[in-house]
Amino acid sequence: MTKVSPRKVRVIGAGFSGLLAAHYLRNRGFEVEVFEAEARSGGLLQTHRLPWGLAETAANGFLANLEIESVADAVGCELEPARRASRRRFFFRAGRARQWPFRFFEGVGVIVRLFFAWIFRFLAPIEGESVATWGRRVGGPAFVRWLLAPALSGIYAAAPERLSAPLLLRRFFGQKFKAPKRGRLRGLVAPRHGMGDFVAKLEASLRARDVAFRFGRGVTAAEAQGWAAAGGVVWAVPLPAAVDALTTLSPVLAAALGRVGRIGLVSVTAFFDPRPSDLRGFGCLFPRGEGVVALGALFNAEIFEGRGELRSETWIYSHADVPRDDAIVVEQLAADRLRLGGATKAAPLGVRVQRWPFALPVYDEALAAALARPEWASLERAGHYFVGNYRGSLGLSRLIGAVRATVEAIA
Repeated sequence: MTKVSPRKVRVIGAGFSGLLAAHYLRNRGFEVEVFEAEARSGGLLQTHRLPWGLAETAANGFLANLEIESVADAVGCELEPARRASRRRFFFRAGRARQWPFRFFEGVGVIVRLFFAWIFRFLAPIEGESVATWGRRVGGPAFVRWLLAPALSGIYAAAPERLSAPLLLRRFFGQKFKAPKRGRLRGLVAPRHGMGDFVAKLEASLRARDVAFRFGRGVTAAEAQGWAAAGGVVWAVPLPAAVDALTTLSPVLAAALGRVGRIGLVSVTAFFDPRPSDLRGFGCLFPRGEGVVALGALFNAEIFEGRGELRSETWIYSHADVPRDDAIVVEQLAADRLRLGGATKAAPLGVRVQRWPFALPVYDEALAAALARPEWASLERAGHYFVGNYRGSLGLSRLIGAVRATVEAIA
């Protein structure tokens, strides 16, 4: 009997999405080859082990579900749940951090408006409606100003006026929302030794399963055409690289994605001697106009165990809001920290500045229009599959499900 060789699929990009795609493809018996233009895997996800503690360059954990736990178990990466102290979340208002962002009558008004929106069934977003317009319609101005805007800025790094309500909220309305299956853990979880450890163990697991890696090797769309016809290509690349590839593969989609806004981020992880007055909790979000430039701050040592004995904080800034000089950014962090309270003018013991000029797409009307284009189906029929946060799945937990669905479509 003639032995049939397994179908070969190429994965372009060795970031989080690309490594996951290779993992699921190998599970389905495909031969897999991964190409990465950079010299390492992981993309945005890196962990720096500094003398003062760990510093993450992007996400610090996952929202737990069965899928994440299954991947972690398969690659031998131990996940730990967030500490109880991290359940406290803060909003900055009127010069201080508070767990409830509204004044008494504001809060009552927001709850009443949301209740009536639910009772009379006008919670669902309207086509073309921004998140800000939707929020004012269902919850009122205070709902947008003190809760919705800072919360979404902490996730999407964009003002609610720029965000598309149907794109972000449609999964909660119309069709029944299908939540990921729950595993043994709950809430936020993280690899014990940082997100970089998850990436390293995932890559090592793939190598042990005969997945070939080609680092420092970019791929053009013209080169990938033959691969797509022979077995399939997964494009696990950032939005700018996807636009470049689509210029050849589908000029219509390239033009549509080219109109999508892009947001750069700057994260600053700083280490301080702990003080009794330090806020204890997950972190704090900062509404615009309250005298703080940062979008939010994470209190790392309060979230997960094993992050060192020092006070570790990561402050997130929009790339457009701070200068390119790292020293000035650190000065801004000190000013914001002093504004938050419970701090002194003492310089940090150590600091790590990370810049991502084009970290995220803006989940705007342009992206909603691009995702609705029929050309995506034509590309997949031709063997080209695109995955990434510009395909409507922002957040590592949701991205895992999207990547697995893509591999199921290939299979």
